[in-house]
Amino acid sequence: MTTTSELTFENVAVVDFAESGVTKTEVRTSELMLSDVVSAVLRRTGVEKSKIDGFALSSYTALPDRAGDTAVSLGLTPKWIDSPDLGGVSGLSAVLRAARAIESGESEYVLCCGVDALSTENLQTLLAENNKSLRDFLAPVGAASSTTLLALLQDAYSREFNLDAEILFKIASEQRRYGSRNPLAMFRSELTRAEYDASRQIAGGLKLFDCLHSGFGAAAVLLTNASNARATSERVAYIRGGGEQHGHDFSCIDHPREIFRSDWPARVARLLRECGIDHSDIDMFQCYDDTPFLTLMQYEAAGFCETGQGSVFLRELDISRDGDLPVNTGGGMLACGQAGVVGGFVPVIEAVRQVSGRAGENQVEDANNALVMTVGLASQFGPRSSGVLLVGGH
Repeated sequence: MTTTSELTFENVAVVDFAESGVTKTEVRTSELMLSDVVSAVLRRTGVEKSKIDGFALSSYTALPDRAGDTAVSLGLTPKWIDSPDLGGVSGLSAVLRAARAIESGESEYVLCCGVDALSTENLQTLLAENNKSLRDFLAPVGAASSTTLLALLQDAYSREFNLDAEILFKIASEQRRYGSRNPLAMFRSELTRAEYDASRQIAGGLKLFDCLHSGFGAAAVLLTNASNARATSERVAYIRGGGEQHGHDFSCIDHPREIFRSDWPARVARLLRECGIDHSDIDMFQCYDDTPFLTLMQYEAAGFCETGQGSVFLRELDISRDGDLPVNTGGGMLACGQAGVVGGFVPVIEAVRQVSGRAGENQVEDANNALVMTVGLASQFGPRSSGVLLVGGH
């Protein structure tokens, strides 16, 4: 069974955000990284801690502290609190739930945060114990990693549809080009074809430069109503709508092609229609990019092309900053790295950065509508959670 929900919003805005950048070593503790990004947001906006009446925290490695404990540590006293625990969907889910709280009047200022410290040891423990499916069925055969599962998913797609390896390089290299212009990126150099072709095989059809690098990092996003946001900053992004989906349709066990089909194309079209736009009005696509293939899969899921037609669609599409439909314009996780659930904040923050005109050298001209899609909780049947968010400018 799957569960779905989606809403549109009239009065919700992101007033500011902050990211630590991902490091391979622990430069600062999780507590200090989180404190730094929260302090940066509050300092720039001038919002007092006493006004923060909503707080959401996503983290794998903050335990035993939870959202309530962390709120106390940060000196916050929220009346609304949440702890999205959905892997790559956590950041998007936190923002959507915060938007609901603001739109309903339950909260006025909501701070959505993510922090994780994924050393090699922490990552191995997390992958082996993240859920029963991984622990009981995949870990015993050495397949308890998202990289292995995504390699299996990519191979399954290749057997059912046409997957052009040229497209995977196109996505990886363009995101590294964006990363070369992003001061927070882990990898600041462009990726050449020779480097990509010479990179070693990691799992199945995945090469080294198809994979992201884990590490330590934190992020914070501050939401409020539109009136407060405009009074606080001239550079505001509006949360126009979105939705989540969780679970699997297990009919895909007998019908492999069904793994790659979902209700999302119809749902995204409906969301855009309710917001008075369509796919042609989308100025950029920000998505969760564990691998280039996952980006291709989300182009299909978001309804930009039919299932199985991603290679054909992307072959003709210019995804550069000045192109037809730029993708992951900050470099995504392939360039910036992944600090656990903080990776789910990357596409959300980049969408906000773009439509509020803060993207520097990566700024897309006249950016006004950004579609965000994230997936999480990988399993042998594909991601178990997914979400979509529409972020708008003026």
